[in-house]
Amino acid sequence: MTIQMTTDETFEAQLCADDQDVLWLIDATDGRYQLAVALQGGWRILDATPSERVLLEEHGFGSGMVR
Repeated sequence: MTIQMTTDETFEAQLCADDQDVLWLIDATDGRYQLAVALQGGWRILDATPSERVLLEEHGFGSGMVR
């Protein structure tokens, strides 16, 4: 998944669901960002893999979240 931060910088992260079904972005340094909080803070999803798109749909984010 490619994420754009509010500073217009981008980074790659993997989208994962935890045991409580919360979606997390995991970056290359194992940094964890809760997806809902990141999106509320202005981050944007630029690209996602097919499996990440399924996770988004399953959790009510919809494929429209990917720009």
